[in-house]
Amino acid sequence: MSGTRRTLLALAGGLAAVALLVLAGCGGPSAPGGAQAGAVVIEASDFKFSPDKLELKVNQPVTIAFKNTGTVLHDLMIQGLRIQIGNETKDILHVEADPGKEATVTFTPLDTGEFTIFCDVPGHRELGMTGTVVVRR
Repeated sequence: MSGTRRTLLALAGGLAAVALLVLAGCGGPSAPGGAQAGAVVIEASDFKFSPDKLELKVNQPVTIAFKNTGTVLHDLMIQGLRIQIGNETKDILHVEADPGKEATVTFTPLDTGEFTIFCDVPGHRELGMTGTVVVRR
């Protein structure tokens, strides 16, 4: 093997190693749509949620990345489920996003059971923007 060929192979190997290091340093794992790793992504379109059923574990924090792929404002509400957000306990979860935007919320469900998810924008719930969240032990 000639000296020039060895030099080119060494250079190519070095560039490949640098490229791998650069790619590895570009951040940790992420969920679709730029959401945090481990986040549950819920897409709201005109007029449905996807997925429309969530299964969560009681007393385990969850992050919801609420992505509005529709053409109008949408929100996501869960009533009757006690949750903890930071140091605050609430009995309602509400997150909203303008068209083409995403909002993120992290909370801990404190109750087990089955709860209804719905869009509270007038008329949207009636058009089918509903779903279910099941919280288990």
